[in-house]
Amino acid sequence: MDDTSACKIEQPESQPTPETTQTAAGLPVEEIVGTYEAKTTITVNMKGKDEDEDWREIDSEEVAFTYTVSQVEGNTIRLAISDVTYAEGPYDPATGICETTIAPDSYAAFKQEPKAEPVRITFSKQDGTIRFESLVLGKEDAVPGIATKVE
Repeated sequence: MDDTSACKIEQPESQPTPETTQTAAGLPVEEIVGTYEAKTTITVNMKGKDEDEDWREIDSEEVAFTYTVSQVEGNTIRLAISDVTYAEGPYDPATGICETTIAPDSYAAFKQEPKAEPVRITFSKQDGTIRFESLVLGKEDAVPGIATKVE
C-alpha cells in the first residue's frame, strides 16, 4: 500500500501503570545500565470515501522495542534501540532523570528530518523492577513510553 494519504496512524498509548511503591530517590548509573523492553500496540485507521464517514481501524499490531542503556563516561548515559542511538546525555543519580534531545540517528533511522526535540527519561524502581519513562517535552499530546529492565 503506497498511498497512505487516507490512513491515520495512531500514536501508541502507554501501557497502564499499576499502583506500586516507587522509590523517592534516583538510582546509581551502574544500576540502570542494561537491557529494557517496551511493548505497545500500533493501530492504523482509515477514513471512508465520504468525508462524513468515521475513521475505522484497519490494522493493529503489538510491537516490542529493546533498548540498551549504557554508561558512556561518568554519569553520561546512552539509550539505543538496536544499534541506533535514541538519546545520550547527563544522568542525575539523585533524581533518576536524564534530560537531553532525541539523537539525529533516531530520526535518520525513520527517514525523518532531525529536530531538536527535548526528551526527559526518568528511571525508577517499582516493586524491585527498574524501569524508565521517556517523554518528549513540549508536545501537548505526548504519551510517555515505558520500558522495563530485563533481568
